[in-house]
Formats: sequence, C-alpha cells, structure tokens
Amino acid sequence: SCTLFPLEKWTYPKRKNPGFDGTPRNYFITAEFNESELENYSGEFKKTIDDIFKNKNHSLFAFTGEGTKEYFEIGINIKRPKL
Repeated sequence: SCTLFPLEKWTYPKRKNPGFDGTPRNYFITAEFNESELENYSGEFKKTIDDIFKNKNHSLFAFTGEGTKEYFEIGINIKRPKL
C-alpha cells in the first residue's frame, strides 16, 4: 500500500472554484510506502516500479498531482523545490 500526503500549490491567477470550475487543483505530493515491497516484483515491471518509486519514500514533494471533478493525475516531480 502507498499513502499520499498532498499539499495544494498556491497560485496567483484568480480562479473561482479550483477543481470544480474546470481549472485544476495542483498539488505537491509526498508518498509513504514500504520500500522492501518493491523487491517483490521482477523483470520489466520491477524496472518500471523502481523508476517511479525507488528512493522516494518520505522524499518531500517527490510527486506532483493535478485534478478536477473529472480526473486526477500523478506525476514524478523531477524538479523538486529546495527547502
């Protein structure tokens, strides 16, 4: 299992009701999962899982998200903010 901790990004453009008026809500996401479970896969699938999750457990804002009423999308945050 994987728990996601989203933090909504604050933006300057005025929006009426982000996520519900057609404009997406944007998030920084930190994930929490058991890294040892990544070893349970093999072959090409393991390579894909490693590319997405390896060394990203509790890594602050390692992922980004965007969503509205119709969809939610998660991506890997290649350029993480420096804190």
